[in-house]
Amino acid sequence: MPFALLLFYRVLGILLWVLVLLMLWEKYRIVRGGTLLPAQILDCCKSSQNDTPAQPSRRDALINPRVGAGGYCYRVVFTANGQRMERHTNDSFWFHHDGQQGKTVLVWYNPASPVVERKSWETEVLAAAMGVLATALLLIR
Repeated sequence: MPFALLLFYRVLGILLWVLVLLMLWEKYRIVRGGTLLPAQILDCCKSSQNDTPAQPSRRDALINPRVGAGGYCYRVVFTANGQRMERHTNDSFWFHHDGQQGKTVLVWYNPASPVVERKSWETEVLAAAMGVLATALLLIR
């Protein structure tokens, strides 16, 4: 096998492992110290770099319609400590999910984080698949 291709596979395998570790760190940063609460999906909206409980600024959307990591996230409402709160999830969907409005989901709420994490195994499954691919790329001879 050509050296350049072998080097490319090694670099790609290492980058995939870094991405796996970052995915898991991001999820457990929110989940650690969080509270699992039921929430209702209000709508699916564009993600923004500054996800806060308030709506993303209209100016950001006008400057760059694809502000954020890749598209859409859920806006959910839940009750924590006797207060009604609206937060964005840290999901990143490529397409608008219209049919989920009104559905009840479980979310991890951490007061230190501006977003909430939906309770799901998607991150772990994707991380495992990417880890297997990264290891296969690193083992190619």
